[in-house]
Amino acid sequence: MSPASVLALLVLMMGQGPSLSSSPSLSPSSSCPPEERHPILELGVVVGAICPAAAAGLTIVELGDAWVPLILQDTPYHPTWVALADERFDVEGAGPRAAADRYLEQWGIQPNFSVLARRLDDAPRHACDALVRNEALAELRVDLRSSRPRPKKKGGDDAVNALQGHLVCEGLLAAAQADGTFNAATARALSLWQRKEVLPGIPGVLDDEGRTRLLLPSQTRDLLAVLRTLRERVADAAGLIEDGSARAEQATVLGLLLDPPSLRPSRRPPSPRGAPDLIHQATDAAARALGLTESQLDVVGAHAALAATVRGWLLLGSVALRLPAPPAWHSAHMAELTAAVDVGDVNAHGVPVVGGARPVFRVSTVVDGEPLPLVVWPTTVGGNQREQLSSGEVIRKNKPSPRGQFVWRWLWAAPVWYPPPTTPDDELVLHSGKGVVVNDEGVGPGYRSAYGLVMLQHHTMVTTRDGTELFGDTSVRTHGTGTVRSVLAGGVSHGCHRLWPAQALRLGTFLLRHRQHHDAEPALEGYSRRLHVGGTSLTLERRRRGTRTELTPPVPIDVVATPRGR
Repeated sequence: MSPASVLALLVLMMGQGPSLSSSPSLSPSSSCPPEERHPILELGVVVGAICPAAAAGLTIVELGDAWVPLILQDTPYHPTWVALADERFDVEGAGPRAAADRYLEQWGIQPNFSVLARRLDDAPRHACDALVRNEALAELRVDLRSSRPRPKKKGGDDAVNALQGHLVCEGLLAAAQADGTFNAATARALSLWQRKEVLPGIPGVLDDEGRTRLLLPSQTRDLLAVLRTLRERVADAAGLIEDGSARAEQATVLGLLLDPPSLRPSRRPPSPRGAPDLIHQATDAAARALGLTESQLDVVGAHAALAATVRGWLLLGSVALRLPAPPAWHSAHMAELTAAVDVGDVNAHGVPVVGGARPVFRVSTVVDGEPLPLVVWPTTVGGNQREQLSSGEVIRKNKPSPRGQFVWRWLWAAPVWYPPPTTPDDELVLHSGKGVVVNDEGVGPGYRSAYGLVMLQHHTMVTTRDGTELFGDTSVRTHGTGTVRSVLAGGVSHGCHRLWPAQALRLGTFLLRHRQHHDAEPALEGYSRRLHVGGTSLTLERRRRGTRTELTPPVPIDVVATPRGR
């Protein structure tokens, strides 16, 4: 954002600029105090300001650091989210591992634009990264891992030297530990870098997707992070869920793919009738309206200008952008909205068959009398798990996901997981320097909890003769997760259907935008359980289960098994 644009905004906000009726960009149908108007941006220039009530055809996107997804707004987790997005980890509700996790985007918490501007403005890091010799990395055709043979030549392995050079520049590896061998420190630093870049490969192993990302200029990697954060804010504001997954395609933003292919696995044939990638189309339009262009990617030293642009967004706060028109099927209440889980090809223990159709989650609507898949996402189904008997004995038991027709009645934000009696006590504790402690992170609320930050209960629904609707809780949920790799790697659950955290958050906001519902309310449901582990007794207690919204009417969700080969 240029200083002139910011000055133009300030003039408008003070009421000294053009009136609403004197500009073709402004609607004369509504008026509001100048401080309530949103600046309108086109190609990085403020061209006017508009009242919220008159913003038809425009989308109000929040760029400030206080933003949270709609599903979490005004919940007890709201301030925790804001702090974590600002990379402040010493706040209530952050969890004991937040500082060590450091980069939380894979759990659905994108860094805010202040954090991203600081990364872009880090000139020494960019200069350091540009000096790393990448020839050996570019020629590499195998994964780099700790089992790589120790180099015989003096100076170490050239590819490992390049990897370590980048990690040193990132401040993740001490220079003294960069000795040309793939040591334990390198694996730890690489795992942290993978989290920063939201690369879902095996932690501590540099695969082809990681190598491709590492070969990009550091300013381009930072820009990708900016665009990913912008994407979630645009999708949230516009009420979009359609990400191209139904067609197995992904649109580019400024010519860049924001996600690697492994982040979108389904191994299912694409649906020609599926919804296109509306999220990335809208993000591309937003990025251009906010002043970003492809030409900035190839300019040496462009990181400073990019940082200034992002800081300009922070000065503006919320802005009005002209995005692609919403699809015809969107409405305030999408009556034909349905969900489904296809359990795919699994064996008797619930484990996905190698090469078979993996479990997928779908959201669909109906257009012109025909089903229209909106998204197809990877998910999990039940499998062989440890189970604790009333005697305290732990056995292995297959816990499949129940098939049938269910409904989502309640949508939960920042939910708490109340472990059933069959959950082994030793799975509810952590061994720390202070001894055995309750695993509060796994219970929640929090980004590492069993449910992640969004959960939907599966209920059975029966309508009696007098029209009364009776609901039965199946103990199965569709939810985010703290164990993110289980979603992408075809892992098994205890019968629930886990989603990639960012997708779970998009789903929650999408339902609030497009399904009638009652106002959210806190659920004060107490829980207490005594745990006995290795001679230690602990108490797990909660007084609040989360923030609950009732969907009216409930959304149907079917759990089905597609015959093999389909």
